[in-house]
Amino acid sequence: MKSKSEEFVRLRLERAGFVITKLDEHGCRQPDFLVNDGTYTYLLEVKSKFPNPERAAKRNKALHIHQTYSETGRIRYDDRIARILRDAEKQLHSKARAADFRIIWMFAEGYDADAKLQMVRSTLYGTCGIFDLDDLQFNKPCLYFHYSEFLRMGARIDAVVISSIQNGLICLNMFSSRYPELRDSRMCKEIGIEVLDPISAERDGVILIADVRGSRKNVRIPLRYIQEKYGRPRLTYTAISEYFLGDIAVSIET
Repeated sequence: MKSKSEEFVRLRLERAGFVITKLDEHGCRQPDFLVNDGTYTYLLEVKSKFPNPERAAKRNKALHIHQTYSETGRIRYDDRIARILRDAEKQLHSKARAADFRIIWMFAEGYDADAKLQMVRSTLYGTCGIFDLDDLQFNKPCLYFHYSEFLRMGARIDAVVISSIQNGLICLNMFSSRYPELRDSRMCKEIGIEVLDPISAERDGVILIADVRGSRKNVRIPLRYIQEKYGRPRLTYTAISEYFLGDIAVSIET
């Protein structure tokens, strides 16, 4: 049976002119789709992320009784999201099927979909805010500062698409052996979703990259690395990043 997320992805790609083949499992796990754009082929595994049932029930109750609801949370590496990504990674490599690229598509649904997408992005890239104590105008996100699933995956996964019904982002994995080809592919240029290209973003001065191997348990390792890499010895990091969700119930009388 097709899931809502699989159907959303299929329609999105078909509208862009891609040929989509649904892969049948036949007793063994494998990716959801084989996608062909006329030049490249892509193995695609679709995963969904839904709101926490207890929080969703709490929200519904609050809206019913008080007509308002708010929620805050930390944007950081998330173990549950990491497990979903690792499961998708296994499926993309579970069967010897030829393709140019292997991509995970994470689809978020519900009232907190955008917050979930921020969490997925942080889990993939280990993102942290960085500022310079000698230049307070300098304030940029740094990728791979904290533990990162892309850093762990290496070249096994080429990209992760994160999307909801309204928003989306193609997160390129700079450690992929075919990074330039995917960046210039129809997948990144013609499906109408913004692309996060870490190498270009660093070159343009938009982000920092802590592309150093080693444990992230000691933050002094990536911090010292970016201080030396960018010639800013007083760089430091923000410890917490949060999201905020707020809803108001509106009654319409007729």
